[in-house]
Amino acid sequence: VVLPAVVLPAAAVVAVLPAAVILPAVVVLRVAVAIVEMGLRAVVAALPVAVILPAVVVLPVVAVVVTAVFLMTLLSMMLPPVMVLPIVAVPLIVAVPLIVAVPPVVATMKQTV
Repeated sequence: VVLPAVVLPAAAVVAVLPAAVILPAVVVLRVAVAIVEMGLRAVVAALPVAVILPAVVVLPVVAVVVTAVFLMTLLSMMLPPVMVLPIVAVPLIVAVPLIVAVPPVVATMKQTV
């Protein structure tokens, strides 16, 4: 009888927290990546294309990982570790493919146009 009393509130928190945390986390990740990319663009302008593509893929990933570690550290101060990992992992799983896929596609489109 004690189990539902513990599981239901925990399930409610787990159900609400991702929505409350994932969206801001994805926004924070995008902002962090945008800042890194702005700095990167100044450097990229002076580099040949062969150097640009790896940089365009690697740097956003580095920015995402750094931001994720920062978010995990921040969240672990407020939440138990069991809850922190899914909260950070889910946005990462969603955000990394988007962040990695978009710049090369945009770069390729710019070159072909």
